[in-house]
Amino acid sequence: MDRASWRLALLLAAVIAAAYANSLGIGFRFDDWHVIQKNKSVFLSRASAKQFLGFADSQFKRLTGEKGRGAKGKRPEYECAYGYDTKAAMHGLRLLYECIELMQLGWITLPRPEKQLLIEVRSGKWLLKQV
Repeated sequence: MDRASWRLALLLAAVIAAAYANSLGIGFRFDDWHVIQKNKSVFLSRASAKQFLGFADSQFKRLTGEKGRGAKGKRPEYECAYGYDTKAAMHGLRLLYECIELMQLGWITLPRPEKQLLIEVRSGKWLLKQV
């Protein structure tokens, strides 16, 4: 066996050992969760808001018909009863409230503090123009 083959074999053995190190009881052990929790601000980015706002925008576009109503977007029972998809409206508002809280405080409270408002929207007590 030449040198290149030995190196390849050793590299392969090292990769396999690294992959199975946890199950063999040697090497890496993830016990730093408390460190991550104490430093959660290091992992939170203002760019996270873009994802929340994008998802909320998608929910609101379902209400106005700007976004197609695929199989998951069809909720005739809400549209017939209330004139719009109250579930999509509730989720859109929830996402906006979560985004604001996450950006201002660095966490998301569950259950949501505005739970009663969200339930009212979901139950059709708010008109579409109020949402």
